[in-house]
Amino acid sequence: MATRKTTPWSVEEVQTFLGLVADERIQRELDGATRNEKVYQEVSELLAADGYQRTFQQCREKLKKLKSDYRSIKDHNGRSGSYRKSWKWFDQMDAIYGHRPVSNGREGGLDPATALLEPLTEDDDVSISEEGSMTLDDAPLVPAAAPTRAASSANMTPQRVFTGKRKRQREQEHMTVLKEMQAADVEQQELTRAQRERHLQMALDDAVQARELEAALRREENAEAAAFNQAFLATLSQLVQALSGRRDPVPPSKHGAQLGPAAAPTPATSSANMTPQRVFTGNGKQEHVTVLKEMQAADVEQQELTRAQRERHLQMALDDAVQARELEAALRREENAEAAAFNQAFLATLSQLVQASSSRRDPVPPPLD
Repeated sequence: MATRKTTPWSVEEVQTFLGLVADERIQRELDGATRNEKVYQEVSELLAADGYQRTFQQCREKLKKLKSDYRSIKDHNGRSGSYRKSWKWFDQMDAIYGHRPVSNGREGGLDPATALLEPLTEDDDVSISEEGSMTLDDAPLVPAAAPTRAASSANMTPQRVFTGKRKRQREQEHMTVLKEMQAADVEQQELTRAQRERHLQMALDDAVQARELEAALRREENAEAAAFNQAFLATLSQLVQALSGRRDPVPPSKHGAQLGPAAAPTPATSSANMTPQRVFTGNGKQEHVTVLKEMQAADVEQQELTRAQRERHLQMALDDAVQARELEAALRREENAEAAAFNQAFLATLSQLVQASSSRRDPVPPPLD
């Protein structure tokens, strides 16, 4: 069966792909998921959003190939006495997997927490080739394999010694990645929080409009009932006048109270969420510790904001329910008052009718012979 040829990956496409894979959440899901098809499907959709059409199988095979090439070059350059190889994707791959032992974790990676904490205890691994070194295309790749010499642990990574300039450059790149990840996480949380606020406000506005419409319909029904009651009382009053023989019509009693406009509940306005500002300065392990502490503080702050938002949403819902009950009670009181007034007027008119009937004199028939 002939294999289907795929379009080669462009440089911009690979850069975008590695930028997506470098996301902390993506790495965490790739490390923890047994079946990571959904993770690669998400990466495929993110690539499509940037204009690159790739299936999740292509994304998985591409990352697998990049990891294999990266491990081969890193293993080769770590051997003493070997000429160094260069690769155009080595720096980006090293920024993602450089702090993970190549024999640990799923597909050669550790969990994100180990990847972040490992630079605090050992030197950063930097694999920038010397001038005049061979490229990946010029030399065959050496397959990733364990060192031939005996080691006390199968997961040990050989120590490498690098110049201070390379180490500082590697630390700066690592700090840049941490800063971008932190900024993206904060931005996403702010967008999610704003979206929840917007949805809640729309729901509250819709509930207010529904209650106002219900109140308007109630008022129309009450007005129609009041008009009917007035007409009924007027007819009954005319009947009383006819029976009593009086010429002056008795005006029907006024009843009913004018409904006042229902005060629409004022939804609580959500306060603007302030995005914390972080400053990254300096180099070295101390800055790694500072960045990790800032990221932990930012997570705590985001959790506090989320908790405060939930409490605010609950309070808004409770206030809205109280206002709805108060409006319903006001309408019920108005209806009861109108019904009581009608009943009182009806009883008064009925009493007049009884009096008129009792005072009317019927002719006495003549006695029979």
